[in-house]
Amino acid sequence: MHFINTVTATHYIHSMPNSSTYALLVICDDGKEYVFKHAGSQEAGGTNILIAEYLSYLVAQRFNLPIPEYSLIKIGKKFLKTIEDENIYTMLKNSPELCIGSVYIHGTLPFLDAFKIKSRDYKLLLKTIFGFDQYLYNEDRFPENPNLLFIPQKMELIVIDHSLAIWPLLDYEDTLDAPARARREHILYPYVKGSMSYVSGLIKEVYDVTIKYFIDTIPKEWLNEDLNKDFLTEFFKVRRDNINTILKGVKKCKKPTSNTNLSLF
Repeated sequence: MHFINTVTATHYIHSMPNSSTYALLVICDDGKEYVFKHAGSQEAGGTNILIAEYLSYLVAQRFNLPIPEYSLIKIGKKFLKTIEDENIYTMLKNSPELCIGSVYIHGTLPFLDAFKIKSRDYKLLLKTIFGFDQYLYNEDRFPENPNLLFIPQKMELIVIDHSLAIWPLLDYEDTLDAPARARREHILYPYVKGSMSYVSGLIKEVYDVTIKYFIDTIPKEWLNEDLNKDFLTEFFKVRRDNINTILKGVKKCKKPTSNTNLSLF
């Protein structure tokens, strides 16, 4: 059982600009456009990026964060025939058949436009996103690339792109309780003031209720020597137990279970 729907890619539109994970824009058999993440490039993370996107999406939902709809996406033979770019075709042939993607949202504006929103709930949302990123060791939300979009029609902020959550901790050989690197450069760091007790409480509640089930539903073909169920279970437990010090940027000394040195593009 998986917590999200499964669809099949039918048409390739184009590659996403400036994507370090070689994401593609595709159409699936439900008629929707998706930002499609595959695992055809080991230098871009391989199946680690699929696991990161899958778990980040499920946790974000439990945090009630505004995030696009995700689906597991199958690579079909008809879909491959729509791709003329040889490099992209080769990457997809090297990828597991089952991948993941998020519904593409049209008509969005850059994150800074979201400051038109004036409410206590909005300020709490910014703190929650920051805490979410720290919990999942996601540092990929800088001013140059915030991975935050604003939908003006709905006056809604959207979080996107979590391919670099969790697994870069192994590349950096950081401890499991380490704060995400460059936390002061995180685009939301200037807006995180006062108590983070709501966020830390939410993290502990989500772990206790759902994390084990989320890990158990990861497609088996995605798991690997580095990101396996034992490592992921320990990762989330240690970060839950130390979330208060993590949010403060304090690092303790528990070593990760894997010493594999992955390469970040």
